[in-house]
Amino acid sequence: MRRTFPLLAAFTALTVAACNVTPTVSDPVDRTPSWYKETAVSTVQKNLLDPQSMRLHNVSEPFAIEAALQGQTGVCVTINATNSFGGYAGVRTFLVSFLGGNLRRWGGTSPVTDITPSAGNICPR
Repeated sequence: MRRTFPLLAAFTALTVAACNVTPTVSDPVDRTPSWYKETAVSTVQKNLLDPQSMRLHNVSEPFAIEAALQGQTGVCVTINATNSFGGYAGVRTFLVSFLGGNLRRWGGTSPVTDITPSAGNICPR
């Protein structure tokens, strides 16, 4: 019994140590599809009153949205498009959300959110 105790103690210690390994989760930005720009632009365009009038200004690189929305990636799309009167409404910024490489729809609605007033605080520079 005395010979097996050190062996049993070593085996138990190794087993417990192996169980405490924390799996690593890749950065959500790493899971953003390579075609994110095309998807983000076409998604914004589909949500416009006159999709053909869209003038694209900028598409940001993907970024992690915030800790509370784990695994989500955002892409900012800055455009100018016509309003219901036919005139250009001015530059607007939209946030397009991705989750696990797919568009993230908020409660069955569009994955596009107009963030123009706070775009400077949300979108990467």
